Amino acid sequence: MIDQTTEVLALVFLGAVAILFFGTVDFYRKKKRNQKSSEISAKEAGKKIDFSTISRKQNLLTEAELRFFEFLTGELTGHYLIFCQVRLADLLVLPQQNKLSILNRTGMKHVDFVLCEPKNLEIVAAVELDDSSHKRKDRQVRDAFLNELLQATKIPLVRVQIKETYNAADFLIDLRLAVRSTLRDKDITPDLIESLKRNSITV
Repeated sequence: MIDQTTEVLALVFLGAVAILFFGTVDFYRKKKRNQKSSEISAKEAGKKIDFSTISRKQNLLTEAELRFFEFLTGELTGHYLIFCQVRLADLLVLPQQNKLSILNRTGMKHVDFVLCEPKNLEIVAAVELDDSSHKRKDRQVRDAFLNELLQATKIPLVRVQIKETYNAADFLIDLRLAVRSTLRDKDITPDLIESLKRNSITV
């Protein structure tokens, strides 16, 4: 009986040592990876940039994006403030843990438009304008990541297919559905309810 007890205790001890060992290895592996990422960032920051190889864009938006922006401003001015080409990282509060890793995945991405409440710039929804390029495999992966991230962070996302003309009633229905499918009642602030009601959107 004593031998069995001793054997069990020995196994428990070995298991605890193994967990501690692999946990420590994993911790230092992640630490080293983050340090390496920081070193690479610092090295890149120290490189001299040849500004002669860079030129400015002629227009902030493509022709299709501008057409949709004009639709949004025509229908929503006075109800929402509309921002274009918003960096995804600027919509999020990032945790200190794995911050660099998250920035690497989100830092270069943006959403086409963001609707905000005029009173306090509360984020109402993000809007993505989808063209035929979204049928590509790489874009589908990017879209799936964006959908999951915004759903998890409770930012309603409206996806709109590019058209020659847009219908305000259809867009407001899509906006309502996005808000309703993303936010629970406790997440919907009084300001957001008020702004949605101004557009005859009940939630």
